[in-house]
Amino acid sequence: MSKQKDLLERFINSIFDEGDRHYFAPDGASLYDIICGDKKKIMSKVNVIYGVSIIEECFHYPIRELLKFISTEEKVFQN
Repeated sequence: MSKQKDLLERFINSIFDEGDRHYFAPDGASLYDIICGDKKKIMSKVNVIYGVSIIEECFHYPIRELLKFISTEEKVFQN
């Protein structure tokens, strides 16, 4: 659980500008629930920061599933 919290904190701090950051995201929340900004900008930031491409459909995933996907893909990308 702590690892998941760390992933969420890193993701929010990396992707969202300071004024757009949310500090609470329920387990079932998706990016559509917490997004404050341009989807294409967020998709681009995920790609630049994590080296992972996401599609608009990913905005429907529960945030924990999206973070699991990103962290798995990021490891593949880094190897």
